[in-house]
Amino acid sequence: MSESTPIVDAQPPRPTSAATDALHGTSFRWAIPILMVLGGLAGAAGSQVIFQVRELFQISPERLGMPPRPPQIEREMLLYAVANHALGFGVLGLLICGG
Repeated sequence: MSESTPIVDAQPPRPTSAATDALHGTSFRWAIPILMVLGGLAGAAGSQVIFQVRELFQISPERLGMPPRPPQIEREMLLYAVANHALGFGVLGLLICGG
């Protein structure tokens, strides 16, 4: 029988410089500040979108009338408010996730 070297004595592969850099974080040291700036810009843009669409859907003033309003008008006002918020915060979420 021929003798062979046992697997236990084998040397582990030496890491390359890219792997060593990734382990020590030298290639990612600017990642967190860049992500923070992108998050801030996305938040500012999203809040501007929320401000712009807050009255996108609304009831015409002729139908609105004076208080007390009928329940159908109150329900429609509530649904329009929910639609405005959903659109605004949906765009905010898309901007932040995209950033």
